[in-house]
Amino acid sequence: MKRIKISISVLFVILILMGCYGDDTVDWYESFRFTGTVEEIRTEDNMLVMKEYNAPESRKKGNIYEIPADEIQSYETGDKLLVIVETNTQEDIWDLEHMRFVIKPIEN
Repeated sequence: MKRIKISISVLFVILILMGCYGDDTVDWYESFRFTGTVEEIRTEDNMLVMKEYNAPESRKKGNIYEIPADEIQSYETGDKLLVIVETNTQEDIWDLEHMRFVIKPIEN
């Protein structure tokens, strides 16, 4: 009887692990990075609206991105920032549920 309980417990753990890893998520990796200027600060939802500059030819210059940011009060309109966009999915989508951002100031 004890052996059956252990087998059921192991099966349950395996099923839980399969559910966790059964989607298309992967470890976090850098998707791309860009340099941009803060155009707008939306304190109500902790978002920086940024305009990209010095974009590589593969991307259109002047892209606008909405980036969630902690400590939103530490940014000002006009700040130049390096943003490293990381993702945990293989899909090429802008989905904040599967993204995180590393934001670093650029010296003027």
